[in-house]
Amino acid sequence: MARKSRQLLRLEGDAYCFGCGPRNPRGLRLRFAVDRQRRALTTTYRSLRAHQGYRGLLHGGILTTILDEAMGRLAYELERPAATARLEVRFRLPVRVGERLRIEASIQAVKRKALKARARALTADGEVAAEAEALLIRSSESA
Repeated sequence: MARKSRQLLRLEGDAYCFGCGPRNPRGLRLRFAVDRQRRALTTTYRSLRAHQGYRGLLHGGILTTILDEAMGRLAYELERPAATARLEVRFRLPVRVGERLRIEASIQAVKRKALKARARALTADGEVAAEAEALLIRSSESA
């Protein structure tokens, strides 16, 4: 059976992104500081009870979303819109509800149709709570 080829999606923002959309009342509303020269960005996030998994602990899916958002947003800010094709996350420390995290993301490699990125979530003490690596595939408009 032959595989059908799929067109790449056109990646457009509309301010309702769950991670960073300012118009999404249920979103995370992350705001980023971008360093284009270093191909890096940072943001902060204070974990909310509404985002907990087990009692008093941030849900791992929310933390994964934040790391993924940081890498995808960085690609967008560098005028290379891309969607996550592969994502690997390692959880190092539990994050308690109410804890503030600093998220750092960077682009490791840029190819014609793909980007490799890394992100990590740091506690107030500078310990790594989680880290991620991703392969991002560029949209058809940016290839």
